[in-house]
Amino acid sequence: MDPLARRDGLLTRPNPAPRHDYLVILDGRPRVDLPGLTDPLLVVRLVPDRLLIDGPAFAGYIAGLGRWSWPGPEDLTLAVLDDINNEVVPRWVQVEVRASQTAGRSDDHDQPANRVAGLPHRVIAEDRQPLWRGRPPLSIGES
Repeated sequence: MDPLARRDGLLTRPNPAPRHDYLVILDGRPRVDLPGLTDPLLVVRLVPDRLLIDGPAFAGYIAGLGRWSWPGPEDLTLAVLDDINNEVVPRWVQVEVRASQTAGRSDDHDQPANRVAGLPHRVIAEDRQPLWRGRPPLSIGES
């Protein structure tokens, strides 16, 4: 998986107010195949520095994630975190992938399946610039 090709769709634009800290939230449902998981949701929260992620281009970036194979949601989460850190360099960034587990299979009919359908699976990774001393803002509905 070539990170440079993947990052081509992650376009940026100048931050209109780089002296202020504010929270930007972008999300979407990438059409990726995550083994044993369904209906993934990608949520990116960031405090921008000099650059912002271009919103319409972000939808294309998410769509492009389906061109690669992802062994699990951890791989997808960390790749998106790396892409954003390389292209945007935000003051603070958090990437979350949420999905639901599919029903597990058991070859022995006397044993319960090892997974329960619909059980949530979440992976959250974050990073910040070393000298940024701000506090990551909470999004609406979080406490």
